[in-house]
Amino acid sequence: FADSVRVMLNNTKSQEVMAIGDAFGTLWAGLGPDQQLTIKRQAKLMKKKGYKLRPHFTNYYGAIVAAINTEKADAGKYSEFLSVVDRVIAKENSNLANVVLQQSRAFFENHALTFQKSFRLHATKDNYSFVYLEPKVVIPDTTLNYAPADTPVDTTTAFLPAWQQPIAQPEIFGAASNFSAVSLVLVTPYDSAAIKNTKGTYSLTSKLFAGEGGNFDWSPAGLSPGSVNYELKQYHFNATKPSFKADQGKLLYLGKLPGRVPGQLVFNSINHKTKKAAIYPRFRSYENNVNLLGLGERIKYQGGFGLEGANINSASVNNDLATLEVMGEADKRFRAQSLSFSFRDSVILANSARVVIYQGNDSLTHPSMQMRYDFAKEKMTLSKDTSPLRKAPFSSSFFGVDLNPDVVRWDLKSDSLSLTVNGSASVAPLVIESNDFYHPEDYDQLRGQGFSFHPLAVVVQYA
Repeated sequence: FADSVRVMLNNTKSQEVMAIGDAFGTLWAGLGPDQQLTIKRQAKLMKKKGYKLRPHFTNYYGAIVAAINTEKADAGKYSEFLSVVDRVIAKENSNLANVVLQQSRAFFENHALTFQKSFRLHATKDNYSFVYLEPKVVIPDTTLNYAPADTPVDTTTAFLPAWQQPIAQPEIFGAASNFSAVSLVLVTPYDSAAIKNTKGTYSLTSKLFAGEGGNFDWSPAGLSPGSVNYELKQYHFNATKPSFKADQGKLLYLGKLPGRVPGQLVFNSINHKTKKAAIYPRFRSYENNVNLLGLGERIKYQGGFGLEGANINSASVNNDLATLEVMGEADKRFRAQSLSFSFRDSVILANSARVVIYQGNDSLTHPSMQMRYDFAKEKMTLSKDTSPLRKAPFSSSFFGVDLNPDVVRWDLKSDSLSLTVNGSASVAPLVIESNDFYHPEDYDQLRGQGFSFHPLAVVVQYA
């Protein structure tokens, strides 16, 4: 039998296939009688079903050779593999059977779930077995045709937030590898990342990995694994792509968070030159009441906690507003609200923030400005953003005036603001308007179109 297999494969004149034939001929004598009988029976059935030399038989014998010569699989794992192949040949079509044989061969050759030039998913520190999973047959219970009126109903999860609801994992059927323990290492030209100490099931047909537990750290972004890491619950992903998402889990960030924070993890290996430039992994908290450490005693923050690579922001899954309040020695100095604050070493940034500056009984308000606050030096800079509200004026509540500076600079240790208008070669004026002194065109623009009267005048009349 071994000689006939070697001759068959050698007739392809392919160096790769011929090497498989020679290796099979060498190892055949070392197989047990039961394994030899199983291989002969499977080969006969494959031929009867019209399986082709390439790719079916090539992958079949290639998997057998790699399991023994490369993987060094013990007798138990090798018998499991042959048992699964038995059921695959009997139950699956030839195309699906070839996918299983090809995936098995690739795993035995490289000990990886995916082994491509641009992406490799290695299985390390693992304990695995081959299984064939079939849908459970549910036998209806006809002994009871009614439900007692006092039957208790479990409502413990009905009122939980969506992110605390049980995760529905995809069901895996057919040939699979079951990992009772494994660390999955994702390797691309740009990253090396790992889901450590997890477990799960890998479908040899759909190439889906459904896992549970484990730990993922921020070393791809240059942060210490012991200081920044995410504990996973249940998750699943396509093992042929260098990306995955976990909807339930908790992030640890020593020095920034008081404990683990529940949230969503996303990883995608994309082109970047350095770890500092990486924008993955990403994290967004589910809750919008995270206590962010390291801002100092005079800064009150309420919002989410997010990471893009190594950069901290205020992102939450629901995109709620975050609020920043800065206190003085005796009173509040300013308040800012934004969908996204960015936190650097000693600087807080926002591309668009609603800002209120407090001064005694007065307040200066703007609906949308770019903000930069250096909390180490207690200096704030506001500049116009690119939103439709960029032309809106600052409003002073106490004096009832509006003013339109392009840049506001404030040293919080002083009692005055620096207002700047960006101009060209000519002088650009700072326009100040009030309820009594304003440009007539502004009043006319409020009339709108199609009215024979001024709406604002009617409102004032009945106020």
